[in-house]
Amino acid sequence: MKRSIIPGFLLTFFTLHGVYAQQVQVDPLTETYQFALEQYNSASYASSYQSFLELDKEDIPPHSILAIHIHYYKCLSAMQLFHNDAVQLMIDFLETYPNSSLYDEASMCIADFYYQKRDYKNAVLYYETVDVSQLRKKDISKYKFQYAYSLFEIGEMRSAASFFHDLISKGGDYKDQASYYFGYIAYTDGNYATAKKYFLELLEQAMYVDELPLFVVQIYHHQKAYKELIEFALPYSYQSNPSSYEIYKLIAEAYYHLKDYKSAVSFFQDKYLASGAKLESMGYYLLGQAYYRMNEFSMASTAFNKIIEAEDSLAQNASYYLADCYLELDDKRSAQNAFESASYFNFNPSIKCF
Repeated sequence: MKRSIIPGFLLTFFTLHGVYAQQVQVDPLTETYQFALEQYNSASYASSYQSFLELDKEDIPPHSILAIHIHYYKCLSAMQLFHNDAVQLMIDFLETYPNSSLYDEASMCIADFYYQKRDYKNAVLYYETVDVSQLRKKDISKYKFQYAYSLFEIGEMRSAASFFHDLISKGGDYKDQASYYFGYIAYTDGNYATAKKYFLELLEQAMYVDELPLFVVQIYHHQKAYKELIEFALPYSYQSNPSSYEIYKLIAEAYYHLKDYKSAVSFFQDKYLASGAKLESMGYYLLGQAYYRMNEFSMASTAFNKIIEAEDSLAQNASYYLADCYLELDDKRSAQNAFESASYFNFNPSIKCF
């Protein structure tokens, strides 16, 4: 009896297995869709576009989940390939399926497309239509940062700052980038304490070392914190880039205000001007003053002569000190001419009446 049970059991098993296999057979269209989706996920966008394009021609109920997803990924593939009609394809998707669960993702894709092309104005138009609560959690930070940066680029600083601050408070992959732009907005608003806080935190992590030192030095300059400026700036003054050249000048001005005229001259002359940079009128005036207070009257006169052609209060003051330099150099004729030039202007009555 036992021998007859086993063959019967096996027959029943294989018969049932064959029936079950027939029941779970995958629909050919679904199988083709899965293959196209794998092509898309592996970044084979040209292949996935062709696959979804062919699937789109099949006789599938137009508002079925499969049809909606085929249409959506066809549009996504076109966007990845930067087809000329890619945006219009996705706009058509939004108009065709306004109630789709993919609507907000599709809107974000259009915004991202414009963002990648640096068309920030159009990017903002679509980012603002996205219901963030409908996005996948992993996409939310990216959405907020790119929306914030687009707002930043079109000058909507207050709105951008709000998004950047939210990203900072939540941490994550975009915290450091958000800190940079939030600090920069604070800087442009004259909120130097806030800007300095975020800039210094980033520099402690050795981030944005080519851009941030100059901003921090400028903040110290605005705050007239000249000792702090020099202490902070000196380690960055040995880099060789345009930012360091401007740092040379601000260090020179800080030394001047601290009455360290020798160091001021060194950074003006041996660092800033030696780099090939051009001093503006105030820079030459301070250089001239530094030489003058060191009794280097010939060098002072050279600096003052750079700015006396202008018709402003700085030129009037420069002419006055230039005249005194010439007197110290025993060049009385040049001194007289310089005094006459100084008296010609009305900016400083005490010099005019001298």
